[in-house]
Amino acid sequence: MKKFFKKYTPNRDDVKEYKMLNFLGSSLFHEDLWKFNRISFCRATVIGLFWGWMPMMFQMIPAAYCAVVFRANLPLSVACYDVFCIYFWKQYSWPQSNL
Repeated sequence: MKKFFKKYTPNRDDVKEYKMLNFLGSSLFHEDLWKFNRISFCRATVIGLFWGWMPMMFQMIPAAYCAVVFRANLPLSVACYDVFCIYFWKQYSWPQSNL
């Protein structure tokens, strides 16, 4: 599973090249935010699922902020939120026809 997530997430050095993210300073590029270990993986999953249940707009922004504050894996916390919301809205919100 670790290899799968490492394969599809951006590298910290690649993200540093984006000039639009310079205003965030070095807090976005802390080493713990890009590691794939058990602790950061669990924190990121909890943060993503927590903000996925919040009934508000732009839930990715607080999910990313909490990942920085709690030193969780940043890409995984945002991706976990996305996967949860897509699954939830597909299963429970879209009308289903009886064919």
